[in-house]
Amino acid sequence: MMNQRFIISKYSRENTKNKKNKSIERAFERGDMEKINFIPAGAGLYEKIPSRHVTVKETTGSTNTDAAELLRQGERGFLIAANAQTGGRGRRGRTFLSETGGIYFSFDVSAPAEKLRQCFTLVTPTAGVAAALASRELYGIDAKIKWVNDIFAGGRKLGGILAEGVETEHRELHGGELHDSEFHGVKPHDSEFHVIVGIGINAVNTRFPDTATSISREIPREFSGAICSDELIAKIVGTFDDILFTDGVIDEYRRLLFILGHDIAVHPFDGSEDYRARAIDVCPDGRLVILRGGERILLSSGEVSILDLTA
Repeated sequence: MMNQRFIISKYSRENTKNKKNKSIERAFERGDMEKINFIPAGAGLYEKIPSRHVTVKETTGSTNTDAAELLRQGERGFLIAANAQTGGRGRRGRTFLSETGGIYFSFDVSAPAEKLRQCFTLVTPTAGVAAALASRELYGIDAKIKWVNDIFAGGRKLGGILAEGVETEHRELHGGELHDSEFHGVKPHDSEFHVIVGIGINAVNTRFPDTATSISREIPREFSGAICSDELIAKIVGTFDDILFTDGVIDEYRRLLFILGHDIAVHPFDGSEDYRARAIDVCPDGRLVILRGGERILLSSGEVSILDLTA
């Protein structure tokens, strides 16, 4: 087992000195005035993920940015979590609102460069499956996936995933989103190739668009426990590590995709006009299979929005 490190902000460290100290449990109200306890990321994460170097911060700019810096420093096999982000980001450099009450974390996926080059398009679907299954198991939420990187519940966005490729050693480190074609050109002998997976999930935070939701809003009425960041993070990361590059991942991804068989609007990243299509399947490499005017198209990038379905 590797040597462990745990770094936590002063606020959280003081609160973990006494296990009976419940001040980090924050009660949030649901619409029916019931109380739900929320336990932010803290010292418990170290014990729940012993296979990784764990870092927890009360606030950071971006856990993905922090993760990239750790790779620059030669760190491998790590996880970094924060209870708030001031510079959280989503795909295409968009802002990802990351206020207190959410769950935000990033971890590295280290594998031989050739393996990641061949299979990196499976990283985001695998993370989506892990996040959806963990939310279902721990909180009874009917979590689903909207291609390619959004977790949905009750027809609204519950969380998002940002996977970024990182090269080190022979080339200057740079990052880029995984479902973009630029990484198909990475040559295994040129560099050591790594992937960072960043995940953000709304837990009890309430300031987000009408198109979003949270665990506290979707959790069944009969749920009586606490929403524990450490527990959910550990479950997601453990599931991800267990199923990555294994048979059946895409089958599970397909089962959780709620857009298949329905009309969608496709929003290309190349600047071309949006168009209407029908989502019919997903390829073994994670590409979305759509029908447009009778033509079968394999979609590897862009965004989609549902036209005729509530998840």
